[in-house]
Amino acid sequence: MKRTTILDIINSGSEYLKKHSVESPRLNVELLLSKTLNLQRLQLYLRHDMPLEENELEHMRQLLRKRASGEPLQYLLNKEQFLNIELVLNNAVLIPRPETELLAKKAEELIRQRSYKRILDIGTGSGCIAIYLATCFPDAEILAIDKNPEALEVAKQNAELSKVGNIRFYQSDILKVSPKQRYDLIVSNPPYISLEDYNQLERELYHEPKEALTDEADGLTFYRRFAEIFPSALSRGGAFLLELPANREADLRAIFGAFRIEFIKDFNGHTRILLGQVTK
Repeated sequence: MKRTTILDIINSGSEYLKKHSVESPRLNVELLLSKTLNLQRLQLYLRHDMPLEENELEHMRQLLRKRASGEPLQYLLNKEQFLNIELVLNNAVLIPRPETELLAKKAEELIRQRSYKRILDIGTGSGCIAIYLATCFPDAEILAIDKNPEALEVAKQNAELSKVGNIRFYQSDILKVSPKQRYDLIVSNPPYISLEDYNQLERELYHEPKEALTDEADGLTFYRRFAEIFPSALSRGGAFLLELPANREADLRAIFGAFRIEFIKDFNGHTRILLGQVTK
């Protein structure tokens, strides 16, 4: 009986994912197979005629079924790259997007320019922003908060992987509890998808944590809360950087009318970051 080889799986798996409208089906199969066999992608082709064991085949079948159903590749691989750090991921946390990388880079620029030391990351999720800043500024004091204890466990694991020791992780719901101290910089990528828009998302996004995507209202709940608490949470000369929903500039100008603000565009020309300071 002919045994199933690496090349057989690459070919049949690619066809299977293609039929289920998965983008880049061959790349997806290669990455999943690399994880299953603990091989580099190049090694898959160097050993293309190597047969798979039955347990390896069954594991691949499970991964392919999950991917075909819309489960994100990053969750199946349990990892993702964020700037220069590698993150462990699961469905307790969001998959970082390019907009969040832009937010982290803008925070890095601001800290370098103004020598900020005390940083608060609200809704840290995987810890990506806090960990990136901790690697750039080992003398900074960073507090990363999230209301989801499972997300905090992922963030702590990622901090250990990156060998950073200048972050404190704390469970807190910013909608209910105000910061107890003042910070030089506050960063946040809050849930900003309105409930109406959430109900029309691409299927893959429904595998990500709902509470990290939508406020189950108009998408602006967290920004209203920030406008309320930031005057007492920022130190003199301090600033905040927030990731934003697209096309809500007028709403955000109204919410942060008492602040000095600046909108920053992403690489596609969309307003996606808000830089602000208290005016008094």
